[in-house]
Amino acid sequence: MPPDILAPLAIVEQLANPDPRTFFRTFTARPTITALGLLGLVDPKHPEKEVTVPATRILEITHAAQDIENRLSGKSGFHSKHFADVGDAMVALYTTELQVRTVRHRRKGKRSKGIKETEYRWIHFLDTFKYVYVTGSGTEENLDLLPDIAKVNISKSGDRAVYKLRDGRRPTRIGFRLNTELAMELTRRGQRTTFYGAVFELLRKLADNPGAIRTALWVIAHRDLLIKTNRTWLWEHLIAGVGNRTRAEREARVSAVLEKLQRNGVITGATTQKYAEASRKEGNYLILQKAESWHVPSSQEGGK
Repeated sequence: MPPDILAPLAIVEQLANPDPRTFFRTFTARPTITALGLLGLVDPKHPEKEVTVPATRILEITHAAQDIENRLSGKSGFHSKHFADVGDAMVALYTTELQVRTVRHRRKGKRSKGIKETEYRWIHFLDTFKYVYVTGSGTEENLDLLPDIAKVNISKSGDRAVYKLRDGRRPTRIGFRLNTELAMELTRRGQRTTFYGAVFELLRKLADNPGAIRTALWVIAHRDLLIKTNRTWLWEHLIAGVGNRTRAEREARVSAVLEKLQRNGVITGATTQKYAEASRKEGNYLILQKAESWHVPSSQEGGK
């Protein structure tokens, strides 16, 4: 069983409350899944430290993410193209800013009910990312000291360079360090949660349906077993693909995703409930029953 993944709530917020400004709209499936895999490599006791692992370990993560994104399966071995895939996904996490949301409840006195404050801020998922090359004598090459003719910058960001050797040699190891703010959240019990490591195998099973992947992550990220939403919201935020759809087509797509999640054990059922609020137009809530097997009890969240 793969190890559980300790994730900052600032990132989980993007899974549980996606909107056009957040993680899903910033990254495609491959860097999104890669981000979860990298969190699994971070030391939960010292998340601020740089992680250096064999390049093949990162390849395992990005290869799985590539399988999910492209619906590939059954291939073995790593090829030169897969090393390029490592760069694509990790450079995106290193150079692209994403907007994260933090919701805090503050009280102004003992009798105050408190106020809800929502903070949006822009961060990079990774503070550092580098390829590590080891010479025949076992020493690490310092790419910063090499002349430009010997290296190439694969980053398109002006202020965040990522160098590779121009001669095509494969890196021995890959190093990265999690964003400082996210690392701090991993040290605070109330600012982190846990994803079961089996999420990767689940995502492979859902790889033929991007909407199902997004909806599954959204469900798993929720702390409640009963999740209240509606079909229109699911369609607009998680399931909608390219092109216009009729109402019947939208309903059919939403139903197909929910059935797929139920078959794969993410939810155990979906029921409707009429709106009780007088201010709402006529319609129904959609109540999703999250499967117990994917629910991390509050007492265990961030329990590493």
